Amino acid sequence: MSNKNLTIAVAYYEAINQNNPSLAAESLADRVKIISPLATKSGKVNVVEALKGFCSAVEHVSITAKFSSESQVMLAYDMLFPKPIGSLRAAGLLDIEQGLITRIELFYDGQAIINKKNEIFGEPEV
Repeated sequence: MSNKNLTIAVAYYEAINQNNPSLAAESLADRVKIISPLATKSGKVNVVEALKGFCSAVEHVSITAKFSSESQVMLAYDMLFPKPIGSLRAAGLLDIEQGLITRIELFYDGQAIINKKNEIFGEPEV
């Protein structure tokens, strides 16, 4: 099962690299939640909106390591943004149930992109 989950997680990020948030959204459960240093979004509609902003801001995501255990996948990757941001190292912990991503928790130093927060993720939830 864990190899299937790795395939799902990698396909999600490949869709991001193709700048195709609609394709990435096919991997998301309706009740998906994303937690990042910049914002928390719940529900597929809200997460896809944030994903659209992210896809338009990031140039490429290069996965450097990937691990899975049971229903979780952990990825380490480099995100390449246009200058002045440049390369940013990150990690993502994804929960996958019944073939769909239900939770994504992102780990990175958000200070490098804090000025672009609303552009990337939209307005924060209240």
